[in-house]
Amino acid sequence: MADFGRRYLREHNVLGNIVFADMYKQILAGTFTIGLTGNQKYYYIFYNSTFAQNDEIEYEIFAQHGARTLQILTRTGNTSAIITPYLDDVAQDTIDLYTSSDIYNVLKTSALTVVGTKRHSLKIKSTDKNEASGNYIFNLTWLRIK
Repeated sequence: MADFGRRYLREHNVLGNIVFADMYKQILAGTFTIGLTGNQKYYYIFYNSTFAQNDEIEYEIFAQHGARTLQILTRTGNTSAIITPYLDDVAQDTIDLYTSSDIYNVLKTSALTVVGTKRHSLKIKSTDKNEASGNYIFNLTWLRIK
C-alpha cells in the first residue's frame, strides 16, 4: 500500500492502533522484503526473505499495563515458521504459522503480559518450525495489541 494510503487511513482513524508490518524500528537478524499480492488485505505482505531460523524484527508500540492480546494479520503456509513475540525482551506465547497450503488474511493471536502503560519494544522472531514445515518464513501485514 502506498504511504499516502496508509497516512489517510491513520489520519481518519480507520485502523485504530494497527501498526503496518513494514513500519518497524529495526531489523535485528535476517533480511525482510515487501511482497505485493492481490490475495492479502492491503495487497502486501512483509516477510523474512532469508527464510532463516532466528530472523528477527523489532517494533516500537504503545500498550497499556495488564493482560493483552497481540493480533497479527498474516499468511500461513507449508513453509511457515513458529514465531515468538518478545515484549521488552520477555518471551511470550509462540504462534505456529504452519498450514498444509497457503491461506491468506489469517488473524493469529497471542497472549501478552504488559508491564507499565508506555512505549514497549515488541520483537518477533522465527524461533522454530513445525515438523511438517519446509522453512522458517513468517509473513506479516499488520499487528496490534488489544
